[in-house]
Amino acid sequence: MPELARSMDYVLSGGGKRLRPALLFLCAEVNPDHFKDQNLLLPAAFALEAIHTYSLVHDDLPAMDNDDLRRGRPTCHVAFSEWEAILAGDALNTLAFETLASLDAAAELRLDLIRMLAGSAGHQGMVAGQALDLFYEKNHLSPTEELLYRIHRKKTGALFAAAAGMGALFRACPEGQVSQFFSIGMQLGQLFQWVDDLLDATSTSEDLGKTIGKDAKAGKLSAPLLMGLARAEAHVRTEEKNLQKAVEQLPVSPRFLPLWRELPSFLGNRLR
Repeated sequence: MPELARSMDYVLSGGGKRLRPALLFLCAEVNPDHFKDQNLLLPAAFALEAIHTYSLVHDDLPAMDNDDLRRGRPTCHVAFSEWEAILAGDALNTLAFETLASLDAAAELRLDLIRMLAGSAGHQGMVAGQALDLFYEKNHLSPTEELLYRIHRKKTGALFAAAAGMGALFRACPEGQVSQFFSIGMQLGQLFQWVDDLLDATSTSEDLGKTIGKDAKAGKLSAPLLMGLARAEAHVRTEEKNLQKAVEQLPVSPRFLPLWRELPSFLGNRLR
């Protein structure tokens, strides 16, 4: 359907950091600049980005975060209509799993990839995080650090974890190592969200390409709201150091270790 394809293309081509697909490549130990042996990884990377993009389209809807700017452009429901944005998000969600199911790979690998992405994106992962976030906002709950961590783990950490775990599955890592990569992905996602909370309070819409200050205006639970800027920034630096120690324990090839060592500071440096 031309109208649906148009809105899907609009949100997929709107830029973005592509961090989750990049993490998939890193954990699979494939250089994304080299296209040899990427027939499986590229579709899987697309599936991750499709899930992430659908979540942004739905998050921006009037019934949720009600935002009109994303990646430096009008959000999908502003550029098109609310019903088109809802259906574009629905289509991207299902397309992600169709893509994984169609991989030219062993059935066991396809099933493992689908299970990992579905578990991380659904009612126990990303969607649960968004529900917690909105439930807190709409019901004016008392802010706690435990609730903040739960929201960050599910809303953002879960999809980073899936990206890392899926990369490990492509390398046929033992189950224990897959769990290790899944865990490090979760930590990276949480660090990313802490930084995102701080940038919402300190950056500009021009720099980030999205509306700034909306967390405080909406009364959302965020790191700066709960802890103040100074303490939240100190937490980010602590998590950077913890991650730098954790990556040294990962079962990675020596040629990829320098990239892993740079990753925590790369995420934290968005504040600088």
